[in-house]
Amino acid sequence: KVMFIDEAYQLCPKKSMQNHSVEALETIMRCMHPSISADIVNPVFIFAGYPADMTKFLTSINRGMGRRIKERFEFLDYTPDELANITLHKMLRQRLSIPYGIEKTLTEGFSVIPSSIRAEHNGSLCQDMYREVVVCQESRLKFNASIDELKSYTKEDFEKGVYAMLNKEISKDRGSFSTHVNRRVL
Repeated sequence: KVMFIDEAYQLCPKKSMQNHSVEALETIMRCMHPSISADIVNPVFIFAGYPADMTKFLTSINRGMGRRIKERFEFLDYTPDELANITLHKMLRQRLSIPYGIEKTLTEGFSVIPSSIRAEHNGSLCQDMYREVVVCQESRLKFNASIDELKSYTKEDFEKGVYAMLNKEISKDRGSFSTHVNRRVL
C-alpha cells in the first residue's frame, strides 16, 4: 500500500484546524509503526512539498515523524532548457506542427523568468506557456481554419506566447524585471 501526500506541510496544525491536523498525523504515524499496524504490511508513505516547508513539517509537529522517515529526496527545480523541452514534448504528444529551432525561443523565455518564480511554479510553467502559445495561435487563425492550420504553430505564435506569459509573471513580481523582458526576449 502506498499513500502519496502532496503538500504534506499543510498537515501542520493551524489554530483553526489544530485537532484535525494532529489527529490525522497521529493516525499516519501509527500506520508507519510496523508493530502497531499488523494489518498493513510494509506501508509506503510519500510526503511531498517544498524543501523549507517540509523541514518545518518534520521538525515542528512531532519529533517522531522525522525519525520514521528514513529516506529523503530533494529534486532540483527544472532548468530553462528542461522547461522548454517539457513544453515542446507536451505539444508534440498532441501531434502538433512546431517550427524548427523554437526550443531557443522557449529556453530564452524561461530564462528571463526569475529563479524565485521558476522555483515556486516549476513544471506548471510549461502548461502556462503551452496555453499562452495556443491562445496566440487561436487569435491568429480565422474561424473556419482547416485541421492542418489548427495543428500548426508559427514562430510568431511562440514569440507572442512567450511574451504574454512573461507579462503575466511580471504582474505577479513587479520591478525592473519588465525592462529586462523587453530587451531580452523578441
